[in-house]
Amino acid sequence: MKIGIDARSLLIEQKEGMHVYADNVIRQFSKWDRLNSYLLFVDKTVPENIKSQFPDNFHFVTLRPKYFWPQTRLTLRFLIKRAKDTDVFYFPTQSMSLWCPKNTLAIIHDVAYLKFPEYFTSWNKFVLSRLTTNFTVRLATKLICVSEQTRKDVIEHYKVPENKIIVIPHGYDPNVFYVRNPEEISQAKNKYGISKKYIAYLGTLQKRKNIVRLIEAYNWLRQNHHIDHQLIIVGKRGWLYQDIFARVKALGLEKDVIFTGYAPINDAAALLSGAGAYVLPSLYEGFGIPVIEAMAAGAPVVVSNTSSLPEVAGQAAEFIQDPYDHLSIARSLWSVINNPARQNDLKQAGFEQAKKFSWEKCARETLDVITSLK
Repeated sequence: MKIGIDARSLLIEQKEGMHVYADNVIRQFSKWDRLNSYLLFVDKTVPENIKSQFPDNFHFVTLRPKYFWPQTRLTLRFLIKRAKDTDVFYFPTQSMSLWCPKNTLAIIHDVAYLKFPEYFTSWNKFVLSRLTTNFTVRLATKLICVSEQTRKDVIEHYKVPENKIIVIPHGYDPNVFYVRNPEEISQAKNKYGISKKYIAYLGTLQKRKNIVRLIEAYNWLRQNHHIDHQLIIVGKRGWLYQDIFARVKALGLEKDVIFTGYAPINDAAALLSGAGAYVLPSLYEGFGIPVIEAMAAGAPVVVSNTSSLPEVAGQAAEFIQDPYDHLSIARSLWSVINNPARQNDLKQAGFEQAKKFSWEKCARETLDVITSLK
């Protein structure tokens, strides 16, 4: 069987959630599938060090220009060649071509822009609602949603038939996210100027992640419980993030709230391992990969009781009952960082919860769907 894949995520250096997903699933295919042949479509030259990581049944196809690539350049190729070199096409990043002559599998990671449109720029909303997801839900032969919550949201907002959707959760990489030794943790702390115990956030900086209220909760804990922790915010800037930095400055927290920017994956894993708590006070998540990564790395996890997060975290997290209230965030954090027994319980429960998720399981289930479409 010949499988075409939008594989642009392999070439993105600073990956967000959907790119982490696509990269890991494609690489899983390359580890154990020698029966099928793959055409990996990308929008720029592939470095030799990446090409060499793939076996002989994987071939790269570069199509330029890269702008609105699935909708324009990939569609044009399908119109010219009618995808004669593929049997099924797989779109892993919620964006697909405007036409494909073969059966297609596409992924919906979340519909946050419908739930919280005020937290997106006009351009973000236009791209997500008019150029990508709206075509994907209509044109794909089958859809994968990454959680039951996302499946419900897609059915509700797009009226997609239930039998068109299959739920396949994300995974994590156990070769990266595991309990790091003290030396690795110390090196990561020194690299980013962390001098105390700390609470960690890992994720893109954007408004729906609720980071401003997290900063206010942290400030309240400093003032009322006199905690001696720093707050470490790990992740690259997304959009509408300016309020985050402004709030830190207004509260005079520049020395104790550390922004690392995008951290290499091994640094991120070490920082999670050393954290007194990992916190994700997000208002909406399609899945929330860092939750599982934090659990696997040994961090006690504190997350919002919203969207997919209870589904993903199970019984292995302290839940923020009202993420719109900074005091609720503060209380949940305090119940963890002030209670060593609770920290240990969450760590042990987190290890067990993380075992339920893997990229191999995700990829094998995904390939089953792909092969069913031939």
